[in-house]
Amino acid sequence: MKTELALNRWPLRSVVADVLLAFGAALVLAVGSIALSRGSGGVASIWLANGVAISIAVSAPESRRTGLLLAAALGSFVATLLGGKPLIGSVAFLPGNLVEMLLGTHLLVRFGNTQGFSSDSKAFLKVLALGSLVPSLVGALTGSLLLDLVGYVTFSDAWIDWFISAAIGSLVTLPLMLALRARQSFKGIQIGGAQLTLVLVGAGSLISFSLTPNPFELVSVGLLVTAYLQSRLVTFAAAPIVVVTFAVAVGNGWLVPVTANTPFGHLLMHMTLLLVVIPPQVVAVIVARQRALDETLAVVGGQANQLAAFIDMHGILRWANKARADYWGVPTEQSVGESWLGYLPGDQYSSPMQPLFEQALAGQRVQRVMTVDFPARGLRTMAVHLQPTYDEESHQLGVLYTSTDVTDLESSRKQLEVLTTSLETSNHDLQQFVRVSSHDLREPLNTIAQFTSLIEERDAPAMSVESRTYFRHIKSAAQRMSLMLEDIRLYVQVDEVDPDKTFRDVDLDELVDGAINAIGERIQQLGAAVHVTALGQTWGNADQLALAIKLLLCNALKFMPVDRAPDISINAHRNGSQLELVVSDNGIGIDADKLPLLGDPFKRLHSRRVYEGTGLGLATCKRIARKHGGDLRIASTPKVGSQFTLTIAIRPPV
Repeated sequence: MKTELALNRWPLRSVVADVLLAFGAALVLAVGSIALSRGSGGVASIWLANGVAISIAVSAPESRRTGLLLAAALGSFVATLLGGKPLIGSVAFLPGNLVEMLLGTHLLVRFGNTQGFSSDSKAFLKVLALGSLVPSLVGALTGSLLLDLVGYVTFSDAWIDWFISAAIGSLVTLPLMLALRARQSFKGIQIGGAQLTLVLVGAGSLISFSLTPNPFELVSVGLLVTAYLQSRLVTFAAAPIVVVTFAVAVGNGWLVPVTANTPFGHLLMHMTLLLVVIPPQVVAVIVARQRALDETLAVVGGQANQLAAFIDMHGILRWANKARADYWGVPTEQSVGESWLGYLPGDQYSSPMQPLFEQALAGQRVQRVMTVDFPARGLRTMAVHLQPTYDEESHQLGVLYTSTDVTDLESSRKQLEVLTTSLETSNHDLQQFVRVSSHDLREPLNTIAQFTSLIEERDAPAMSVESRTYFRHIKSAAQRMSLMLEDIRLYVQVDEVDPDKTFRDVDLDELVDGAINAIGERIQQLGAAVHVTALGQTWGNADQLALAIKLLLCNALKFMPVDRAPDISINAHRNGSQLELVVSDNGIGIDADKLPLLGDPFKRLHSRRVYEGTGLGLATCKRIARKHGGDLRIASTPKVGSQFTLTIAIRPPV
């Protein structure tokens, strides 16, 4: 009934399909690289296959990585055979390529930040070094040594070409492929503008390589402009276009090359190309980070009583508004670039703020009300808020600090506290009343049901048909009342849950299994089919989530046509900051104009004679979802089925 599926992991495909993908990608890219070869010597001038293979392996489950790299190496081997190289030469190329891919994958998995590399320049350069430069060098030395040993080509003639071709190829494919793994890398890209930019980059590169003796400076200008005007992903895509254009220009004799009569001169000429594609990509990372920061600061109000500042991950003040300078009596230009607390007089403010700042650096939102003696304003009551800020790929940039002067609102706050306390007391009294009344009312209902059954058993022979009907109505009404009291208790009980004390990591698969077992007899009676994919874990109250799942299953089983067996599916997926648990059925469906009524307490769309119930099931589910920072969404097609989506907020990083 369950299939293996992990959220935000490698897509669910067979091992054979993954191996064929790696083999096919390496084969196509290797054939293309050989086609771009200069023709002299035995090494292609640009080798694109290994960088792509490394990026595929890094994103795959650990158990599949070696197999994928072996398949990619085999694809490169077949490409060299198709390129006309003899068998001995093709075999000699195989170990060097495999060493490069294995080493690059291991270094990136062990030491590289492949998730956050595109938002931090140091992490970006580290990924290039670990996934491209170091593996290319080791692979070139290993492969060239083997080529020399088998007599195919000398070591000195092979290793430089090998290193340069592998390094250039992986430098321009690895960032692009790793960025494509993050769906948010597509955010803000205008397809038409991106396509036009890439065409212009290619055309400009071709003109530069064809007509100028030293074209790399002109090419770099185009890439830098792309990095400024477009997203990181478009810049990463422009880099391969530049180097492929370079290979075409060289192969056709369009490029007027730097003098390369010696191996060192040859290395120097190509190192220029290798270095020229790195700065624009680094600039793209820096510009993207600055844009994210600018967007964050743009929403900060300019009120005279609100102090605002942005502090980076190292505690350095990078921006502050005028109000902050006015309150502290320190000009902004004197404080920006310094420790955000270091220039403040005394430690009456810095001492309590430092631990709060450290909490914000750890990803927590921090709010405090404190009294501060400002040099320029005197004693003031401040509402301090420290908010972690992130870029579009959820990598933390630093902390946004705001502090609002609430001195004049202090009396109002105290009044609000009194009202809040009164409301909490009333809410507690209401919950207590529901608990007591549901228990006290259930006892006489049980007495009515018991004595009704006793009278029926004793006087059944003497009862008229009409009397038996009356007694059945009495018992049915008592059962409905008891069910309603239980449903009211469950509905009210949701508010008693304290997230700070009862929320924990919850295995959704176990909760679904428990719910299915609890109503297993009903499922078998109806001949229902329940399909469940692996759901993973979330953060919440296990009992409340289990109740919501059970209620949604019972709802799916209940509202079915009499001539149709229930077919129910349960799956989950992550959507931004929320987990969506989806229960789909093939039931009677719901008219679109009736959907807004669902989820309200005691709202029923059907008569009790047709479908039993109290009208509190979906209302309880919605209440549980909102307790978990989400909601209940319903989509339905009459006579086809319905889809109930329970959203749950994912726990913020701690």
